[in-house]
Amino acid sequence: MLKLEFIERLSRDSEEQRWLVRVEGHAVPRVAWMFHDEDRERVELIEQDTRPWLGPLHARVSQIFELARRGESLTFVVDDDRGPPFPKAAAQLTDPIERERWSVAQIIAITSALAAMRRRAPGFVHRHLEPSKIFVDAAGHARLRAPIATVTQGPRPSYMGRGRVTRGLTWLSPEQCRGYPLTAASDVFSLAANLFAALSGQSPFRRDTEFGTLQAIVTDAPPPLVTHAPGLAAVLARAFQKDPAQRHPDPEAFAGELLRCVPDAADYDECVSDRIVAWWPTATPARLPPVLPAERCRMAWDQLHPTGSADVRHCAACSQDVVRVTSLAAIVSLGGRRCISYPGND
Repeated sequence: MLKLEFIERLSRDSEEQRWLVRVEGHAVPRVAWMFHDEDRERVELIEQDTRPWLGPLHARVSQIFELARRGESLTFVVDDDRGPPFPKAAAQLTDPIERERWSVAQIIAITSALAAMRRRAPGFVHRHLEPSKIFVDAAGHARLRAPIATVTQGPRPSYMGRGRVTRGLTWLSPEQCRGYPLTAASDVFSLAANLFAALSGQSPFRRDTEFGTLQAIVTDAPPPLVTHAPGLAAVLARAFQKDPAQRHPDPEAFAGELLRCVPDAADYDECVSDRIVAWWPTATPARLPPVLPAERCRMAWDQLHPTGSADVRHCAACSQDVVRVTSLAAIVSLGGRRCISYPGND
C-alpha cells in the first residue's frame, strides 16, 4: 500500500484534496491528488496508459509518479505544474553566484525536455517559452508546464479579422515578432530571456508599450548583466543575436555552452534546491494559461449563417466566421480566430 506523510495541504477548495506529501522511501517532496468516486472507465484508462489522460483533462499534472487504487477512489502522487515561475524562484537565492549557478542548471534541465520532444517530433519548436510555462516543482527543480507542446498538422488557413496575442510579448524571438519562419534557434533566444530574468529580476526587453517591446526585441541589445561564471556573458550574447543563424543552432547546443561555463551545475542544483522547497508551499503559482485560445461564440450554431463549409458559419453579431470544433486539439490550429463553437454551444 502507498504510504504517505502529509506535510501540508495545498488546496483551498474543500472539494479538491491536494497535499504536499513525502512518499515512504523517497526524500523529495511530491504532490498528492485524491479523487473519490472516479468513473471506472477513466480509472482503467489511467492505469492502462496515463499519457492520453494527462493534459486535456488535468493540464496541471505533468507526470504521474505513483498511484494507489482503493475501490473506486484513487490517490495520485504527481508532479504538479502549478508551482511558481522559474525567475521568481531564482530570486529567493540572495547570493548572486549561487543564483547564477542554480539558474543555469534549470535552463540546462529545460533543454533536456525540449530535446526529448524533438526526438519524438523532428523539427519541433516550442514557440512559447515564457515564465508562465517554466515552473518550479515541489522538489525545487524547473520544469516545463504540461503539455509540453502541441504540434499542429497541416497549413493554417488564412483569414481576415481581428486577432489577439495570447502569449507574453517580452519572451518572443525577433523572428516571431516579424512573423518569419521559426527554428530551434528561436527557442534559444526565449531561453536566454528567461535566464536573464532569473539572474537580473527583470525581462531584458520589456518596455512601456507593446509596440515598444516588440521593437526592442527586434532592434535593441539586452541591458548589461553582471555574470560571475567565466564565459557566461559571451554565451548569453550569442543567444541574444537577432539573426537566428548567429545563435546556437538549438537548445541542446546552448545547454552545452552553459555547461562549459558552470560544469558543476547539476550538483549545485541539488545543493540549493532544499531552500527552494522550503519556500515553495507559500509561493504564488505561475499564471495558468486559458483553457481555450479564443473566445467562445455566444450564438447557438443554428443561429449562424451557413458558408458552404460544414464546420464554418458566419456570425453577424461580430462580423466574423465561427469555426465549430469537437476537441481542444482541433482549436489549436485555428490560432487567431476570434470565435469558436464547440459542444455545449447549442
